[in-house]
Amino acid sequence: MDKLFVIAIGGTGMRCLESFTHLCSIGMFDSEEIEVLTLDTDQNNGNKARVEELDRYILGAIDDPDGTRSDGEDDEDMFIDLSKVNAGIEQIIICCTICKYPHDNKKDRRTLDLNFGQVDYCYIRIVNELNGEEIIRYDLKDQYTNEDAVEFGRLFRVGDSWEFEAMGRAHTGSLQTLVDMYT
Repeated sequence: MDKLFVIAIGGTGMRCLESFTHLCSIGMFDSEEIEVLTLDTDQNNGNKARVEELDRYILGAIDDPDGTRSDGEDDEDMFIDLSKVNAGIEQIIICCTICKYPHDNKKDRRTLDLNFGQVDYCYIRIVNELNGEEIIRYDLKDQYTNEDAVEFGRLFRVGDSWEFEAMGRAHTGSLQTLVDMYT
């Protein structure tokens, strides 16, 4: 396991750390151990407090960092215990992106031409883990020919419960587009 040391200094450092935290929440650094050091002498600007609050919101709700809980049928599984999601979180957007050069692990320039129009059987489903019952399934039927990032759907709070809305919004610009939209 690799170990990353992240040092965030000042307001700009805290804003960078906030973006880094969002990337961690979607699994971008799952195989690394991360140590964080923060230094912000201006306690009035709130950047450090916002990052600490974000960490409390995200951590603890998503489980399956190494994919070992997958049932073998789906390529990617995410287990979200909605009872552990901080009360301040109003929605969880489920996204998928195609990792492209230079960010792909193999640094393969051929990834530049990949898009969701080339992906067969692309779907999201919600399953009751207790009994294995499929509660809802949303198949991405649109054929996207240029897009490499998709917002599949969102879980959102309604009172004390959660509901799901299928979205199917496609974008170009891969992960960075989604990070820019939501940070």
